[in-house]
Formats: sequence, C-alpha cells, structure tokens
Amino acid sequence: MKSKWLAIPVLILGLLAAGDWLLWTALASRLRDEYAAWTRSAWAHGWVATADHQTLGGFPFTATLTLDGFQLRGGVSAVPGGLTWDSDRLTLELGLSHPSQLFVRPEGHEQLRLSGVQPIVFTADHILASVPLGRVSAGQKQRLDLEAESIAGGVAHSDHPTDVRIERLSFRLAAQREISGRTDAALGLDVRDIQLPDTGRWPLGATIPSLRAELGLSSPRLPPDTAAAAAAWRTGGGRLDLRSLDLRWGPLDVSGHAALGLDERLQPEGKGVAQLVGADAALDALSNGGAIPAGLGATAKAVLALMARPAPDGHGVVLPVAVKHGTVSVGKIPIVKMREIDWDRV
Repeated sequence: MKSKWLAIPVLILGLLAAGDWLLWTALASRLRDEYAAWTRSAWAHGWVATADHQTLGGFPFTATLTLDGFQLRGGVSAVPGGLTWDSDRLTLELGLSHPSQLFVRPEGHEQLRLSGVQPIVFTADHILASVPLGRVSAGQKQRLDLEAESIAGGVAHSDHPTDVRIERLSFRLAAQREISGRTDAALGLDVRDIQLPDTGRWPLGATIPSLRAELGLSSPRLPPDTAAAAAAWRTGGGRLDLRSLDLRWGPLDVSGHAALGLDERLQPEGKGVAQLVGADAALDALSNGGAIPAGLGATAKAVLALMARPAPDGHGVVLPVAVKHGTVSVGKIPIVKMREIDWDRV
C-alpha cells in the first residue's frame, strides 16, 4: 500500500520534470529562432553579426544561447563610418518566468571601434542588457536598458588599456525607425565614480563623482560613404540634442542643454546654455595645474563676470554657449578655435 502512495509523488515529479523539459525545449527553440531572425533583420539594415561558436544551455529554469567570439559591425546608414563591437562571449537568456524579455550578458574582453577613432577596450565585473522580444514594425519604439558595474577600459594597443575605471553605469535607449529609414532616438546615461589614471595631470582631481546626460538624436537614412553621410545628415535635418547634462568634478558642477547640427561646410554648429557652480575655483585649479595658461584663466574669469547672469535657482551663474564657424563662444566672445573636420579622412 505504501509503495502505491510513494508512486504518486514520484509520478507527479516525473510529470513536472517532463513538462519543464518541454517548456525549456520550446523556449530554447524560440531563443535560437529569435537570434536567427535578428541576424537576418540586422543584415537587411546594414549590420553583420557573427559568432565563432554557438551553445544552447541553461536547463532547467532558463534557456541560454552562448555566442563565443561574437562580432557586430555595420551601422553606416546611421553612424558616419559605422562601428564594430567585438566580445569574447555573449550570452542570450530567456527565462521560464520572463519568456518575452531577452537578457544579454557580454563577458570577457570587449572592444568598440568607431570610424576615425582609436579602438576602446574594456572589461566589467557585470554587464546586463534587457530587450523586449517581439517584432517591431516601422514607427514602433525599440528599447534597450543596460547596467554595468566595475568597468575598466582604455585605448587599445596603448601602454595602459585599463586607465579608466567606472564603478557603475546605466544606459537607456528608446529608438524608432520610420519606413523612410529615418531614425529618432532618446538616450539616457548615468555614470558614477569615474576613476581617471592618477598621474597628477588632473587639476580638478582624478575622480569624477557623477555624470548624467539625456540626449536626443534624429537622423535620416545615410549612405555608406562618410563624407556623403555627413552631407545627407545635414540636408535631411539631422540633429543632436543634449536635453540635459549634469557633471560634478572637483569644485565644479555643470548643468545645461544644447542643440547641435552641421553648417553649410559640414562643421559642427549649435548653441546652448550652461549653468556653472564653482567656476572660479575650477579655473584657479586649471591654471595652477598647468591645464590652461594663467592668462586664459584670468580671461575666462573676466568673461564670466561680463557675460554670466545669476542662475534662477540662486546657485552659480548661467552662460550662453555657441559653436559657429569653427569657434566655441561664450556670449559673443570667442573662446576656443576648433580643428576643422575632414570627412573624407574620417
């Protein structure tokens, strides 16, 4: 009689295990199919995703697809010159409790290359991105949320490829693509405790406690050629909006907003407003540390006294800032001459 009663829980456990196996198999199949569909969609939009090896795993509670030697390259239709991202290992995960939310975990060494810029390499103790699953049609928003902790990075092939350390980083992206190919995106960035290489060359200190920014990007579909892409970006109404910025570094607190585009010569052009707290102390530190000539520090203080107005909240001063004809100006006073961008060489 006891053996019959013992058989019941054994049978139940067997049915649960079989059910779990069936659910996991379906989830793993969906994960593999979703990745294959995404690579095809990426190809159609000018991106190429490859991996040296793929492995399914995660049973019994999650389905994972591990991609060793992952690479994503392309984006010339949205970013002049395109970009390339290499990861030692990328793990995609779907859970039985969250089958419509894809989690992405990069592991090992990461490398990011933008056209005309030295590659950036980095590692992190923890990186996790979250993306809702489901087909997205033109005009619908796509979302990406990313959290990272204990990041160490720097310029590739340098003597100090882990010069910069970041305790915590949070990134949010919401983008939508129209049938015409135009892309509108909103980006949010929150970075805490940026540690710069402490070699005495940072007059404001080797630690940046916080950096927060909200940006908006609007871009038409761009051709592959970089110079042609810059021209198409301007004529198509491309613009970058710095909706908000908050930076704390040493004695200086900076906040503000700005709008940037390209002028008729395809050079940066825009204007904005900056609110500064601790500007005089920061200028003294920069002058004493040799980052700027003492005369320029005195000139900047004079400009502040002449052009700034008290901030509405009573903290610090507010300055109008503009970029035009290759010159950064505060009010109507030119401060810095910028190097002209040669798009044919970017």
